[in-house]
Formats: sequence, C-alpha cells, structure tokens
Amino acid sequence: MIVLLNHQSDLDGIGSQAILKRYFHNQGAQLELKYALYPTFIERIQEVMALDPDEIVIADIGFNDSFNQVFPIFEAAMKKGIKIFWFDHHQVDEETQNRLKKTINLYKNDTTSCAAKIVFEHFLPNDSIAQEIAKFAYDADYNEKKFPIAQELQIVIANNRNDLTKLKKISDLLSKGLFEDKFIQDERIKALNEENEQIRNIKQNYEEFSIAKGKSLVLSYSNYSASKISRILEAKYPSKYLYFGLDERSDEVVIRSNFINCKALAKRFGGGGHFGRAGFSSNEILIIKNENDTKKIKINENFINKFIIAVKEEL
Repeated sequence: MIVLLNHQSDLDGIGSQAILKRYFHNQGAQLELKYALYPTFIERIQEVMALDPDEIVIADIGFNDSFNQVFPIFEAAMKKGIKIFWFDHHQVDEETQNRLKKTINLYKNDTTSCAAKIVFEHFLPNDSIAQEIAKFAYDADYNEKKFPIAQELQIVIANNRNDLTKLKKISDLLSKGLFEDKFIQDERIKALNEENEQIRNIKQNYEEFSIAKGKSLVLSYSNYSASKISRILEAKYPSKYLYFGLDERSDEVVIRSNFINCKALAKRFGGGGHFGRAGFSSNEILIIKNENDTKKIKINENFINKFIIAVKEEL
C-alpha cells in the first residue's frame, strides 16, 4: 500500500495528490489518501505509520521547527523497509534539508516552483493532464491569475478543506482531467456564496496596528482560510506593509508582505513558508468569551504587541 499525504488547503496540495494518484493508478498500486494541515502534520504521520504502508509520498508540506520530532519516526520507518519521498517548494534551511536527504529515500525542494510542478516533472513529465494540473497549481499558488479555472479550483478546495470526502472527489476529478466537472462547478457556486459572506466578516473584524512611521499591520479573522483572508486584505488595502489573516476554526495564520521576510517572521512563532508569504499557528491571538449565550471575540493585544516587536526586529 502507498500512502499519499498532502496539504489539504489549496490547489497545489490537492493537485500534487491528483498527479500522484494518476501515476500510481497507472501502476496498479493500492492507494490510501491522507491530508494534513501544519498543526496536524505530526499526528497524520503517526496515523500513516500505523497503517504499516510500503511507501509514503508527502507533497506541498514545508518543514517547521516543531516537525523535528518526525526524524525518529522516519528512522524507525526506514528500518522497517518503508520508503519515504517528500516533494516541496517552501523555504527550508539547508541543515534540515540535508538531514531529510540522509534520513528518507528522496527529498526534493525547489523554492522557485510549486509542489505540483515538482511532482509532475518527477513522475509524469510527458503527461498532458498532469502538466495542466501543475500549470494551474502554479498559477493559483503564486496568484498569477492567468487561468480563471485555477482560481476557481483554489476557491473550491479552500472552501472544502475540512471535508475529506469532497477533497478526495476533487482529487479524483483532477487526476482524470475533469477540471470543469459539474460537481466542481456546483461547489464553485457554493464557495463564491460563502466567500461573499466571509468577506463581510473580514471587513467587520478588520483592525490596523502601527509598526513604524508609514508601516502598518492589517489584520482580520473569520471562519475562513487564513490564506484567503490575507489575500482579501491585500487586495482591499494594497498600500499596507503587512497582512495578517487568521482562521478562527484552526488558529492558523497566514502573513503576506512585499517588504519583509515572512518566513523568518513566521519561524519565530514556530511556522515557516516563503519570503513573501508564510504561516504559523497560535491559540493566543483571539480572546473568546461567552456572555449571555453570545460569543464575544477580541484581539489579544499582548500577542499583537509581541508580534509587532518581532516585526521590528526583522526590519
């Protein structure tokens, strides 16, 4: 049995899985599809190991400092003869990359690409459907907006990221090249309706904090993808210094900036990512109280002060 473990939040993660699924099905392999968010990665790895697979393929998951505990798990798996392959495009320090390369069968990382493209080039370089998936994933991941279908797929996946049954359905349709299947179109309409509602929440929960003269942090939160929140903030307030999106459901944060090293900033809070966008998780950002059966939420100023200090130290 081969287990595919992919990031479940976006087209790059699900697209990577679709390409892998296309490849391994052509080989007649028995597959188990698994998904992870950064806060659940170690838990998912442990679940995967309990399945006693022959092979594990990980794609579109970066390496945060909190993942160091995975090394003894991988070492034990390798001793049992389990093959492990990891394909990624997030910024990971050289020491960690070298350690991964020595520990597992294959670790590939290209920060100029996206995971789906790396997987496509490794497994199915001459396959037109895999190439299309990789092209759309790159467009969505780097927000190039060259292909409308890429943005639509991104919205559908983000809106269904906690529905694993639907993620598997989307992965299957992509693996067959059915990018505009009725199911995807129906989910797109639902996702756009949800997005409009969440945009209202994002506007309502918007706050701005001063970092330094001429530099400000804009923040909002909602029951929505942190990446989407940060992108919506960036589109609405294009002249700001730093954008901070928080998903209330999972305490996940995505930060974006054209001026500061987001990966270095996120790393201070146990996260990672890319120079212009990165993420981490924290349950210290929101203060939630229930008063008279009403949930009241406010930003934890102590956390924001700590975050702004970290920003200033990265300037």
